[in-house]
Parts: sequence; C-alpha cells; structure tokens
Amino acid sequence: MASRRSFSTASACARPIGQPLLARLPSLHSVAIDMPGHGGTGGIDFRGENLREWFREMLTSCLDKLGLESAHIVGHSQGGMIGMWLAIDAPERVRSLVVIGVPAVGLGARMAAFRLLARPGIGPLLFRMPKPAFAYRRILAGTMGQHAVDAYPDLVRATYLATRRSDHGPTVSTYLREMYAGVDARPARYVLDDAELARIDRPPLIVWGREDVDFQPIADAQSRVALIPNARFEVVRGGHEPWLDDADVCANLLSGFQSTSGPSV
Repeated sequence: MASRRSFSTASACARPIGQPLLARLPSLHSVAIDMPGHGGTGGIDFRGENLREWFREMLTSCLDKLGLESAHIVGHSQGGMIGMWLAIDAPERVRSLVVIGVPAVGLGARMAAFRLLARPGIGPLLFRMPKPAFAYRRILAGTMGQHAVDAYPDLVRATYLATRRSDHGPTVSTYLREMYAGVDARPARYVLDDAELARIDRPPLIVWGREDVDFQPIADAQSRVALIPNARFEVVRGGHEPWLDDADVCANLLSGFQSTSGPSV
C-alpha cells in the first residue's frame, strides 16, 4: 500500500515549523507549502484579490502539478481557514481536513491586534523595523508559548530570517488588508457562515491548544464547529502551535484520523 498523501498549508515557514510533527508521521507522503512571502515562496500583492478564490486556484494548481486528484489537507492558523475554504469550494480535491489552531477569521475570530499591520504604509514599515532577538522571541512566545520558543531555537532563527525578506512585509500587510476588508464587508467575506459550515462534507478534525485563546474562546469555536456534520474537536496541551508542546499527541491524532478518512493513494 502506498503512503498516504498529506498536503500541508501553513501561515509561515511550513517545513521548519511543521518538522517536529512531520517527523512523527513517516507513513505520510507530505507536501508542505509556505504561504506567499514566507520561506522560499515569493511575495504577492494581494490588493484587490479575492483571497478565497486565489488560494483555491493555487492549491488546486499544486495538486494538478503533482498529479493528485485529492489529498488529506492539514492547515495551521491561516492555512486552516484556507483548508476549510477548499473543502467547501473544491470538495472533490479534499480527502480529509485537519485544522490546527485558530483558523484566522474563518470561525469568526476577531484578531483585532493585527489590524495596524494591515494599514497602508504603516503595516509594511512595522514589518521592516529591526527587531532584536530578545524582542522577536517575546513576540513568538505570545503565540507559540515560552516552552516552544525555548525548545526550538533553530525554528525561532528560521522564522526570524524569513521575516527579514524584503517581500515579507508587503505581502503579509496586503493579505491582512484584504482579509479585514472581507471581514468588514456586508455580507462578510472569508468568515464562514452557518450555511457554509453545514456544507463541509468532509468531517474535519479540529486540534486546538488549550492556551490558544487570545483571538477566540474555545467554547465559541466549539459552537461554530458543531455546525459541521460529524466534526471532531480535540483540545490539547499547548498554544497556537500545539505540536511544539506535545508532538506525539498531535501526531497520534492526525495519524489515527487520516487512517480512517478514506483510502490511501
């Protein structure tokens, strides 16, 4: 039997961030995708783009290029929201769906703290401003948790270098600008409403860190996920990247879930 194909989308450098988890899933043939402007991926000016349509085209094009009709989708943070969009807009390409951490605004999270980074001029400038190592570690500790920052110094270094790229700031700032424009629109874009959640016909696994509560309370997320038929919601130890606190638990959840979510390819 061939290995299962897992497609991973992430909000930053997918390979270094995901490595502690992927290393515990050797049976998976994994393809880790960096978000635009992160890792080895070029920058994008997202002004005027429909994010949902852009990422659907990007992901389906990647699957086509790899010769895959469908794949198990694993998305973290923004990648989780993108995975949920794909499960609605191109369900035939999604074999199963795992969402790790708050999926940006997909389930209605406010994320007001990032609005300043979306402002023209100011946002890219803030991204370009030098950040001493201790300050960057403090920023990461706010989402990853101090334990993860201390345990993975190479990961901290890799993500820091990624943020120093010239196209990182403009890409993320224009992405956030369009995301918030969609959130504020009426009807809202990007935030999944009750009817859309009910249309997700690939029962997802949602993995949520117990300390990942800055942008959306767990109870609120659970009430939204309950609208998805047969969805499974697991609360685990850790923050926004819970596998950095307990990779074994997260790997066991993913492996067990994907093994029961359709045949291997």
